[in-house]
Amino acid sequence: MNLIKNVSSYFETLATHASKNYQRTREHYTRAEKNACALKYYKLGLLYFDGNCVVQDRKIAFAYFLKAAKHGEARAYCSLGLFYQYGCERPQDIARAKKCFEKGAAMGDALAQVALERMLRKSARYLIQPA
Repeated sequence: MNLIKNVSSYFETLATHASKNYQRTREHYTRAEKNACALKYYKLGLLYFDGNCVVQDRKIAFAYFLKAAKHGEARAYCSLGLFYQYGCERPQDIARAKKCFEKGAAMGDALAQVALERMLRKSARYLIQPA
């Protein structure tokens, strides 16, 4: 019964997000915070990152992405990696960005895999010295 309730809540949340009713979507995601749902932490992070229905706050977005990653959301690792790679709301840290991309890629996130490949290619270009 609890699984059916969670699935129903998930689809209701998707429907409100698709309809661009961001206030109601935020309410759904905030309720999920009490249930420690990784996907909804990630979605809350996106809302704060983009500033949909809330005041844009990248620090809060980072905190939600961190919570989502701790609960196993692969896409959150990619988002964290981008924060570290570009120094968004924190000092730039390429080593941490790489670790985040590696974790996300290992969990199957395609964007994390692409970000990691780009990072490795870019660093390889700097290592190759012309003769």
